[in-house]
Amino acid sequence: MFVIFKRKYLILCICVILCAFAALSVTYGVKAAAADGGRVVVVDAGHGGRDGGVTGKVTGVRESDLNLKYAFLLKASLEKQGFKVIMTRTTEAGLYDAAAALSEESRKSQDMKRRKEIILNSKPACVISLHMNFFSQSSPRGAQVFYNASNPESKKLSAAIQNKLNIVNGEYAGKKISNLPGDYYMIKCTDYSSVIIECGFLSNADDERLLLNEAYQSKLIYEITNGVLVYCFR
Repeated sequence: MFVIFKRKYLILCICVILCAFAALSVTYGVKAAAADGGRVVVVDAGHGGRDGGVTGKVTGVRESDLNLKYAFLLKASLEKQGFKVIMTRTTEAGLYDAAAALSEESRKSQDMKRRKEIILNSKPACVISLHMNFFSQSSPRGAQVFYNASNPESKKLSAAIQNKLNIVNGEYAGKKISNLPGDYYMIKCTDYSSVIIECGFLSNADDERLLLNEAYQSKLIYEITNGVLVYCFR
């Protein structure tokens, strides 16, 4: 009986060790694969400079400022998972020559062209463009992902991220939201898998309050990161 018990105990210990080693290998493997083999993610903070985007209905917060904050948070989160992150902008300024006497149309064109150049030079696994939404009515709320309908990989990326964001949408908005095709420059200017994430509605007082809350920001960034992981390592 004692010999049998020892043998069973030994087998159990070996199984536990093997399971722990397998879990560690998977975790290390994800990070190693992300760091080696072109696992680059471009994080685009929408708007910037004279283009502040929309503004919060209650606080007047500028979309461009929130986009940049979320971009830095996402960068840090993705880097913890081993990704190399390239940001299109890292300051409040837009990507145009602020010293030149440019028309609004020329500024926008120059800004978009430079964002495209960053993407092309980075050769990323995917592109995440962060924005805040706004609607004429105050009722719509929640985070929604848009993709390029002519790019199957863009749709897969959007589905992976939207699926994760719906965990937060369900908890705070009480509903799930569908990822949708969109006709936006940032998701159509290259062939790389690109999405636009509208993190919430600044036209909705509840969303605006949450979007300014650090705990909520962490939840959104956590789920966006999980969506990227699902897409890149599916």
